[in-house]
Amino acid sequence: MDPPQFCWSPEPAPALGKAMIFNRQQGETIMANNNTVILTGNLGQAPDVFKDKNGKPFVRLSLATTDSYKPEGSDEWQDQDTVWHTCFAYREAARYAKSFKKGERVKILGKIAYQQTETLLEGEKRFFNNATITVRTIKDARLRKKLDTAEAE
Repeated sequence: MDPPQFCWSPEPAPALGKAMIFNRQQGETIMANNNTVILTGNLGQAPDVFKDKNGKPFVRLSLATTDSYKPEGSDEWQDQDTVWHTCFAYREAARYAKSFKKGERVKILGKIAYQQTETLLEGEKRFFNNATITVRTIKDARLRKKLDTAEAE
């Protein structure tokens, strides 16, 4: 599979006035000069569906990502620590996100926001930055297994 081919467009996005980057292979538009994050991982639990104060549904997702690497001179892949992400999907993304199940692999395009919280830990006041992802798009990212032709025969 060829790597994605990105191209930049100086034309402003409708009503946003920002330049855009297009992924030609997948038809995605990513806003340049914008807060954009792309995560691919597995859902740690079934999506939680809630309603906002106006009665509109939104979905909270718990997404696990793990980076892997192959050490020099080794044929075995090594996993690094798993990182958990809290993601929220609204409107159309929420309708689609509800259909996923625990353990399924998904690709999320969204924006990240940080909220600082304060807690008392071992008698000291500590501050933590919690990151949350607001989902713009969510896609099925299951890995397709290729059948070995020798096994198929």
